[in-house]
Amino acid sequence: MLENLYQDIILEHSKHPKHFGLPQNVSRQKQLTNRTCGDRFTLALFITNETITDIGFIGSGCAIATASASLMTDIIKESSTKKATDLARAMHRFIVQDGDLPHIRLAPFAGVIHYPSRHDCALLVWSGLTALLENPPEATANRNEQLRENIITTLRTIYDPEVPINIYDLGFIYKIEVEQNGSVAIIMTLTTPQCPVAETLPREVQRRVATVQGVKDVHVTLTFDPPWSKQKMSPDARLALGM
Repeated sequence: MLENLYQDIILEHSKHPKHFGLPQNVSRQKQLTNRTCGDRFTLALFITNETITDIGFIGSGCAIATASASLMTDIIKESSTKKATDLARAMHRFIVQDGDLPHIRLAPFAGVIHYPSRHDCALLVWSGLTALLENPPEATANRNEQLRENIITTLRTIYDPEVPINIYDLGFIYKIEVEQNGSVAIIMTLTTPQCPVAETLPREVQRRVATVQGVKDVHVTLTFDPPWSKQKMSPDARLALGM
C-alpha cells in the first residue's frame, strides 16, 4: 500500500506540478537536459540575502523528472541557499548511494534507487539546483568561454586534406555550444555534400574535441544550410591562399 501511495504522489505532482512557471524576478537560470530520457526543463531562482525567495520551472519531462521538480521547488522555496545546497547533495546520495532519506516528502523516490536508468530523471533538477547555487553565473560564463577557446584551439589543428588551412579558419565551423556540464554541440559544414571527407571529418572533429580537458561529450552535426562560401574564411586563411 505504501508503494502505491508513493506512486500516486509522483503521478499527482507530474500531472499538477507545483511552481510550474518562471518567477517574475530571476537571479539565476539554467537550461537542464536529460539526454537519456529526453527531459528538458528551465529552472530559475530569485535569491535575496542568501534566501531562495522564489523559484519555478518550465519544460517537459517524464513523470519522475516532473514530480521531482515539483517537490524540489515546493520544499526549498524560502530556504537558505546553504540549506538548499545541502539538501540537493543529500538527495544525490539518497538516490545514487542509497543514503539517508533527506526529507520526508522525498520518500516517494525511494523506488527509483533500484533503477539506475531512472536516476538522472529524479536528479535532473537537483543537479541543476546545485550548479546554480555553487557556480555564480559570471564564473560559469567565464569557464564556458575558456573551454570554448580551448575547443577552437583544437579545431585549428584539424585540416582539410585538400587545402592547407585548418577547418576553423576555413569557416567550416558554424556553431559551438558549450553547456555547463561540459557537453559540447558543434554544427559544421564542408565545401560540398560530395566532399570525399563528408563521413570521416565530422568523426575526426568529434574525436579530437572530446580530448579537450573539461569536455564531457561531443555531438557534431553536419549541415549544408547555408552552403559554404569563400566569404566564410578568416582573413588569415584568405591571405594564406593569396586571396
